[in-house]
Amino acid sequence: MEKWQFPKDPGDNLFGPSNIMDFMPAEEEIPKEFWRGNTKWNKLFNDWFFNGIKDLQFDLKDDVNGEIMMKHIGAVMGSWAPQHEHKEAAVVFLFSLWCNDVKWERRKKNVRTRKTINRFRNIQEG
Repeated sequence: MEKWQFPKDPGDNLFGPSNIMDFMPAEEEIPKEFWRGNTKWNKLFNDWFFNGIKDLQFDLKDDVNGEIMMKHIGAVMGSWAPQHEHKEAAVVFLFSLWCNDVKWERRKKNVRTRKTINRFRNIQEG
């Protein structure tokens, strides 16, 4: 798993990298527990993807750059290329590799606010 030891910077392209699959482990590289799993990382992904989250706080593993990690994850989550199931499994697996723990609060409504959208754009734009 050395290939995925650290996140990669997807660059400044607002639409993400030209080949998103370079930012995702292949399906066979992802352990079964992350496929439609019940890990805290799956819960984070689903809360974030379907409802939005707030007060996100990561406990990163040594030498992981949080800003680059968020750009990497944002590129994968925002891509239309992979199937949703592969996207979820890849993101939660990468979170498990790069983070010790995470805390967040799920938004009450299934509404993506302008503030959340702007925050994502700011992460993408650097």
